Amino acid sequence: MSTFEIINLIIAILALIISTVSILHARKTQTSFLELEKVHVELSKKQLEEISSIEILKNKTNLNVTIYNGSLLITNIGTAKARNIEINFADIKLDCIVLSEKNKLPYPVLNPNEEFKLVASYHTKNAPQLVPIKIQWENMDNSPGEYEGVLQP
Repeated sequence: MSTFEIINLIIAILALIISTVSILHARKTQTSFLELEKVHVELSKKQLEEISSIEILKNKTNLNVTIYNGSLLITNIGTAKARNIEINFADIKLDCIVLSEKNKLPYPVLNPNEEFKLVASYHTKNAPQLVPIKIQWENMDNSPGEYEGVLQP
């Protein structure tokens, strides 16, 4: 074998080694990239689900009811309007709302952070100690909303 052939063979072997290392490195990089892409897809799915749930919650609200100075105070503590608000009592005997105030129900619209008052007589001696109450309303997406609780005058 001549010197030229030996140099040619060494160059070919070096090229083969460099190509093999390069292919192995590329395969490793591609595997890492595919794993990263899978993580990105999962993260994107979770972000879309979160955005979707936030959009749904934008059309729903929460109401709270308290007894203040013997009257019922209904407050919209949510981020959307509540419509057609109704109040029901577990026992009709626990309903101490003044008769003229009942004409306000169903309350047409209660905006976020607003409240309305129903004059009642929960500050008298004859008032019950605990008042199970249920409030029902329509959310902006026409889904029903409900709050059940027990008030203590």
